[in-house]
Order: sequence, then structure tokens, then C-alpha cells
Amino acid sequence: MNDTIADRVLRSDFFRNYQTAFAAGIGLPLDFVPANEAHRLPYEGHEYESALCRQLREGSGQSWEIANAILEAEAQVNGGAVTTTTIGGMLESAIPIRNNKVTVGYLRLGQVRQSQPTEAGFKQAVARLSEKRGLYDMTRLKEAYFEVTVISPNRYAGIVELVDLFAHQLEDHINLLVLMRLKDEPPAIAKTKQFIVENLTENLSLDQMAYQADVSPFYLCKCFKKATGTTLTEFIGRLRIEKAKLLLLNSSHSVSEIALDVGFTSLSQFNRMFSRYVGESPTKFRCGVKKVEKEATLEMPAHTGHQITLLPVAS
Repeated sequence: MNDTIADRVLRSDFFRNYQTAFAAGIGLPLDFVPANEAHRLPYEGHEYESALCRQLREGSGQSWEIANAILEAEAQVNGGAVTTTTIGGMLESAIPIRNNKVTVGYLRLGQVRQSQPTEAGFKQAVARLSEKRGLYDMTRLKEAYFEVTVISPNRYAGIVELVDLFAHQLEDHINLLVLMRLKDEPPAIAKTKQFIVENLTENLSLDQMAYQADVSPFYLCKCFKKATGTTLTEFIGRLRIEKAKLLLLNSSHSVSEIALDVGFTSLSQFNRMFSRYVGESPTKFRCGVKKVEKEATLEMPAHTGHQITLLPVAS
């Protein structure tokens, strides 16, 4: 089994649960494509993959792959969500996901139009297929073209912004995945990490952790630093902050309650450590996210938040 960061994201309940909820609530597919797998096209085999997207993928193969690779490359350079118009007038969006400033993959969404399909539009799409037209059943292709979901520009911008918001949460989750990576670690380190996770809200002492790992406190500190590149205190603090970020986004608990929930005994210590790792206070972090959520509601009359970067129409 592969164990890259991207593979672990694809296997994680955190991503799968959001992917399922997004498809059920929005009616569109959401996919995560690893950065090192340019040959892997989004939505393949997905329940909500559009018939047009499926036929284009199966028929034009390499050109569809190139168009997706260009979109993802532009998203990496742009540093955020990028949207392009593909064959058939469908919008496709890519949002880069990073860990330690390195792009590990892309959240992909799209397969929608922003205007009603027309006969003239279908003829234009067919013309762009050029010599590949013979690979398609034109009757089925036309049916698929007219079945593509139509979403207004404002609503699609809101959907992209919601996924962009999830992208930040996913990057936080990846931090946890990296912190908890147990493969090839000494047994004492794996035992210690597991003990910390299971007792994160408790007052963890060095003697207690060393006892659970069946090693001396001195050896545990030295071995942990060598294996992880961080101290036990820093590791516990980062885990607690990452958990706090998720609670700030997904619960109505007060900041002080969340501080206690993740194992801090002092609110000032929590605020200080949160600002150190996140770059802003817990309250400011929560308010900023809630503001984005409010601006990204699907029924908003006018869009004022995220701006989609449009690329030239793929050839």
C-alpha cells in the first residue's frame, strides 16, 4: 500500500466524509488528485461524474489529460483556486493543497456550465474535437452536452469558495497526518505518539510517557527529538492547536472551553501558543473563517468574496 501524504489523504475519513457530503448536498463531484499523478484524471468512476465529462475522457484521452495538467499547473503558480472553460463550455476548477510550502495535490470540482446549452454551442464543441470526432457517438454526445448542470456565476463562485475554505482545513488535517506518521519509527516513539493522542486532554508528564513506552525519560526525549525533529512539548502543543483549529471551525464552544477541551489548563498559554503556530489569535481565526463562510453562501444575491481566476479556453 502506498503511504505518501496524498495517498493518506485519499484514505482518510476526514476527506472521504466531506467528499460524500459535498456530492450529496451540492450534486457535484469533488476529487483530490495527487500532484505527482498528472495521468490521473479527476472524477473517474465517481457517481456524480457527468456523462459529457466521461465521454470526453474516454474519447479524447491525451488531450483531456493535457488540459487537466495545464489547469493544475496554473493553480500551483497562482497559489489559489483557478477555473478554466473546457470543451463543451464546462467549467473546471483546481485548488492546490500544500504541506510545508510543497504542493501535494489538488482539490478538483466543476463539470458545470454558466449558461444554457444551445445547438450552436454543441456544434462549436464538436468542431473543437477536430479529427477525434470519429471516436464519439454523436447522438450520445449531444444528449450528454445538453444534460450538463447549469449554475449561475455567483453560485459557482460561492461553491468554489466553500471548497477553498475546506482546502485550508484539509491542509491542517495533513499537518496532523504528518505529525502522526508512525511508519519506520522506533517502537518507543510509536507508543508515545499513540499514548499522547489517546490522552491529549490530560496533563501529560514525561515520566508517565516514558513509563508507557518502557524507556527512561532521558532516552525518550533524545530518541523522540531524533526521530521526529521536534521535542515532546512542541509535538503535544502542535497536536492540541491543530485539534483546537478544527473545534473553532466546527463547534459553538467558546475559546476558553476549547482550550480546556484540547488539554490546556491556562487560557493565556493557549492564546499565546495558538498565535505562535497560526499567526493570529483563536478569536480572529474563527471570525475570519465565519466571515468567509457567510460570504460564500450558495443563495447570495451578489458575490463579494472569492474571485475566480479564469484561464483561456482549452484547445
